[in-house]
Amino acid sequence: MPNVEQRITSFILETYPKARKHGLTSTSPLLESGIIDSLGVLELVGFVEKEFTISVVDDELMPENFESVERLVAFVEAKCRRNGTH
Repeated sequence: MPNVEQRITSFILETYPKARKHGLTSTSPLLESGIIDSLGVLELVGFVEKEFTISVVDDELMPENFESVERLVAFVEAKCRRNGTH
């Protein structure tokens, strides 16, 4: 799935100043490092739902899915495969 990581990384870098300050990589801990807080997770969910035409249900709002860009990309790609989108 092309550009998923790039699109998510760009959104995080544009939206969260701490991501730029910390030097975001695909394995940077988003929650642990404070790059994204609980409100930020909700913003990020809204972005991936709109950007990738998926729905994130409450059961999927686990810290593991938002632990890093790498984990988020895997989550989004799996959702898209199941939904047959992108």
